[in-house]
Amino acid sequence: MSRLLAMLFAATLALTACATDSPDGAANAAAAAGTDVAGDDESAATAGQLTVVVSTTILGDLVTDLVDGAAGVEVLLPPGADPHEFALSAGQAETMRNADLLVVNGGNLEEGLIDAVEAAEEDGVHVFEATSAIDTIEFGASTDEHGHDEEEHAEDEHGHDEEEHPDEEEHGHSGGDPHFWHDPIRVAEVVEALAAELAELDDTLEDGEWTARAEAMHEELEALDTEVRDILSAIPEEDRVLVTNHDALGYLADAYDFTVAGTVIPGGSTLAEPSAADLEDLIDVVADTGVPAVFTETTESSRLAEVVAEEVGQDVAVFDLHTDALSEADGPAATYADFMRANAQTLVDALG
Repeated sequence: MSRLLAMLFAATLALTACATDSPDGAANAAAAAGTDVAGDDESAATAGQLTVVVSTTILGDLVTDLVDGAAGVEVLLPPGADPHEFALSAGQAETMRNADLLVVNGGNLEEGLIDAVEAAEEDGVHVFEATSAIDTIEFGASTDEHGHDEEEHAEDEHGHDEEEHPDEEEHGHSGGDPHFWHDPIRVAEVVEALAAELAELDDTLEDGEWTARAEAMHEELEALDTEVRDILSAIPEEDRVLVTNHDALGYLADAYDFTVAGTVIPGGSTLAEPSAADLEDLIDVVADTGVPAVFTETTESSRLAEVVAEEVGQDVAVFDLHTDALSEADGPAATYADFMRANAQTLVDALG
């Protein structure tokens, strides 16, 4: 146990050191300095058009496709930024208050934006929460390889209960799991609801045009879902077991018949912190299930996952997934469709 604690301490130092080096750390540093790091110049107020401000890069790509030039769009978070950790600049908060429509994920995903969203809504800005358009699932809905569900894990074999993580509730999500975008069919439901919202606010397009755009995107998203299923078909059913960085892949597991056996960070927020006991439990899960990979995130340091892989003492690889954000324009997940394809291929490379 002493070696694990030493490695955990080293990993914590590494995470702290990396905070300002990561894309999200840079974004937060710029935000603290009052600099807009994620503005889209095309979102400048255009005569006769709505101004739509969007929180995350994934929603930003979807909104941009739906709007298709009929409104100005500005995305607050830059590529690669973790929505759990991102902090707004004063300029971005002002942009939100001046928007015609503010599109956010909801479910407390954007933990640093909550106060600013409420302030904008109080100023009369229309706010659309994506999670309000779907039936969300609960965290831990996908049982692990041993058949344990979330309730059974409230107190584990080591006698640790939920009270051991006071930060987990503080940094958790209300109203279910907000990471719906890992399922293109649920995304299609969000797009349809958003189109209806835009139709209420916009009078520049012909009647039925917003509905027609949503229907066209729905067809594209259904095709993407089929494509992802085809890619994932290379993974045998018995090998569809995931150990992930945080609980962000519940919808992917639900949609494509995977099981989430465990997570490095407890709960659904990257702001929570695992204890040494949590990591010890996860090491046991990885060893017991025999999974060949632990999946980390492009928005977070992989060091804790590497600690787990090293401690298992068998051939366990660490793979990066795009979970909460798109990549830069020249990266493998520059659009939502590319994001889904890239993740599916990574899962195949690791488990197929």
